[in-house]
Amino acid sequence: MGFEEAYDKFHAIYDPLSKEYGWLMRSKFSLYEEGYIEIYEADTRKHILRANGTDEIECYMRAAAALEIYRKGEKYERDNRNVQILRTEESDCSA
Repeated sequence: MGFEEAYDKFHAIYDPLSKEYGWLMRSKFSLYEEGYIEIYEADTRKHILRANGTDEIECYMRAAAALEIYRKGEKYERDNRNVQILRTEESDCSA
């Protein structure tokens, strides 16, 4: 999957959710450090999700997969440190 496909897939899921829940997104990508995408609530600044990766494609793919799970309302298993859903409907956790 290329950058455009990963970016479009992420935004196809993120954009409707961000409008519904009032979320904002920020990202940082560097040649020298691991990149990330963070999603948080605009009004409270509580983090919703953080996806880490070695490049933009990996970050967008991980964030899209996590948002798809969030959208379906399934429970997310934190099986690695690369994607964290920090807050769900059932639990009110913030980082």
